[in-house]
Amino acid sequence: MIEIIGFDLDGVLGDFTSSALAYINEKKGASYKNHDVTDFHFIELFGLTKEEFEPFYSSHHFKSMRPLAGAQEALSRLYKRDLFVVTSRPSYLKIQTSEWLERHFKNQFHAVYFTPKIPGQKLKKSVNCKELGLDMLVEDNLEFSLECAETGTSVLLLDHPWNQSSLLPKNVKRVYSWQEILRELA
Repeated sequence: MIEIIGFDLDGVLGDFTSSALAYINEKKGASYKNHDVTDFHFIELFGLTKEEFEPFYSSHHFKSMRPLAGAQEALSRLYKRDLFVVTSRPSYLKIQTSEWLERHFKNQFHAVYFTPKIPGQKLKKSVNCKELGLDMLVEDNLEFSLECAETGTSVLLLDHPWNQSSLLPKNVKRVYSWQEILRELA
């Protein structure tokens, strides 16, 4: 049985994309939809810089982000496992992240791990996966999925338009819903 499980937050537990697009649409007078997000680093797709997008994190759009459909029910069924959040959110969002998790997933996670930013290097979620001894990571970022798989962590890759690839290693399995995630973790 899979006992120690890590869950990405944005795009897996929470519907970050819908909240971010609501912000972008309001800011730009646009009408982008989730299927328009074909790259994980999507703010550039819509003509915004990191600095222009930064106010999103203090906006009502970010604060009112909803859980992804099925996430709350599925997590409530995994209460006997060791569950962790492994996020690439910037660490300055620790308070907002804790408040959101407390509101939507009260007492369901042992801890939240923020992926360390190593100067001059890309973020590496595999550092968290190894530290926690994860049996499985549920992720939506293809790059993080491949990196973690390469270091021995099995990954469930939650299907989104931004993580498409026809070639996945055998320890990365594409899943399409929280119901399927739950079946895989049973």
